[in-house]
Amino acid sequence: MLTFPHLRVLSLHHEVSSPEDVYGFIHRHSSLLEVNVSFSSFRHFLSLESLMLLVEGTGIWTHQFTLGDEHERDMSQGSSNIGFKSFAFTRMPLASDPTHSSQGPLYELTRLALPVKIQAAFWSSDEWVSDVPQFLATADVFRAVEELRLSYENIQLYKKFTDFMREIGERLKG
Repeated sequence: MLTFPHLRVLSLHHEVSSPEDVYGFIHRHSSLLEVNVSFSSFRHFLSLESLMLLVEGTGIWTHQFTLGDEHERDMSQGSSNIGFKSFAFTRMPLASDPTHSSQGPLYELTRLALPVKIQAAFWSSDEWVSDVPQFLATADVFRAVEELRLSYENIQLYKKFTDFMREIGERLKG
């Protein structure tokens, strides 16, 4: 299997491979500290939790929800299924050599850019998806984030921008 042992930055745009293939490549390259990926189509339904587990280097990100998977709507478990086809992140190692670390996260998220696509198409199906404030309910993954860039193409659910930001602030307080 082809590997790049010193690769620090990965940028893939209009990628036609499956998210699982791309996630696998990222996982195999523990030297990666900056990643920017966009997929060519919106046929994949991704989970924020899987992306965060990938960022942390846990190796347990493998199940990607797809339209048609049966899963429970349980916000108490922090489920954050969200429609997106691109993401960018930077991370920092939690140990001097993350390749030889034991169990648990190997990296901490420092920057995240996530353009959230219109969720209304999923709302009309049997799928459950989160809006931005709901997925920020999993605030523990954002403890070291220095930069958070979100774009949100969803139906306007808030009459005022301040209401939207207030709800985000409440979610990030933990």
